[in-house]
Amino acid sequence: MASPFTTILLIGEGNFLKQLGPRLLHPDRSIWVLLSNEALAPGFARLGLNPLSADLADPFLAKMAVANADVIYHLAGKRVHGKPAPELSDLKALKNILSVLPPGYPKRYIYESSLDVYDGMFAEVLDEKVICRPKSPAGRILIEAERELLSRFSEKGFSALILRAASIYAPMPGIYNQVREGRYQIPADMPSLLHRIYIEDYLDLLAQAMEKGRPGQVYNIADQEPHTPNDYFKTMAASLGVSFPEAPPASSPNQTPLPRYSNEKLLREFGFSLRFPTFREGLSHGIQKAQAEASAF
Repeated sequence: MASPFTTILLIGEGNFLKQLGPRLLHPDRSIWVLLSNEALAPGFARLGLNPLSADLADPFLAKMAVANADVIYHLAGKRVHGKPAPELSDLKALKNILSVLPPGYPKRYIYESSLDVYDGMFAEVLDEKVICRPKSPAGRILIEAERELLSRFSEKGFSALILRAASIYAPMPGIYNQVREGRYQIPADMPSLLHRIYIEDYLDLLAQAMEKGRPGQVYNIADQEPHTPNDYFKTMAASLGVSFPEAPPASSPNQTPLPRYSNEKLLREFGFSLRFPTFREGLSHGIQKAQAEASAF
């Protein structure tokens, strides 16, 4: 059966969209990518994607950009340690888009939020039913964006769905080399506990979201095992045949349960099984991919 979604608009960070766009290609679809820099257009065109230059801060240009899109993927324009790092200008851009959408469009508006909306919450398991009152600037921006979208769903049946993404990790040959050579140091601003999703699983989930996600719903996206940075880099080092220095354990006078973000709703409703359920499988795949690409040159 033919998909009802034939015109798709991608908004987000360029390198990430270059990986998502090709997964959405289909003979019956046109994929448009919103660019802030026209110089990037040839690279997207070579992938079979249609580049579109527009400034979302300008309501007129925003209206031209979103016209006739069946599906809009509104993804992060900036990431820090793999997770969305929104600014107030991003919230303004969202409101500009929502103010100019034509009646009945799009059929799906897929918005990338993050697990930062749970900032300040303490529980062993956090799911989508929790009422979020984030303390961090990023969390507050994202929860306001979520409320804007969900209120439109409640009032007008607007077909928005929200993906609360964990940090995305991907093959990083440069870091592999530094770990192998004993030169890598964990960044001081890296969170003490990492909640992540491997890029291959995340791209697969994004591609399925327009067909399987329910409008008006929020979904947590994370793998099955939160972990410390030290666990991650020790496992990476062992896979590379070297050792990684043990970091001193974080000390806290008041030990609270380490949270896990439940992904059960997403996996159940999408009928999805993670190919890389923990960082170990993701690391193994990433290292093998990097080694295969290095040997090809």
